[in-house]
Amino acid sequence: MDTNEATQTPPPTSTPSTEMPKKSTMAIGPIAVIVIIVGILAAGAWYFLNQSLEKLSVDAPAGTVEELQTSNDPDVQAALSQSSSDELDSIEADINATDFSGIESSAAAVNGGASAQ
Repeated sequence: MDTNEATQTPPPTSTPSTEMPKKSTMAIGPIAVIVIIVGILAAGAWYFLNQSLEKLSVDAPAGTVEELQTSNDPDVQAALSQSSSDELDSIEADINATDFSGIESSAAAVNGGASAQ
């Protein structure tokens, strides 16, 4: 009987599987770390930009056109008295009327203030 039983059971065959093999998926951990790092960088950039803009707005001279036109500052009045013409003679007249005598002392004051910071 042993021979009958051996012939009645078919040999094991490997049948091709109809299921698609599972693709290897990336773990969520590295993606989450990248998203967190990008978020931290974006928040830092936003903070830095806001701080820079606030500093610029504090340092900017606050003055409207009307305030400048009514100013008693001689430099402002000299700039306002210049011609708006783009003719060569008008430009030359404006250059000749400009007082450059105090430019060295102004440059020295600017350089002194820059080196103090």
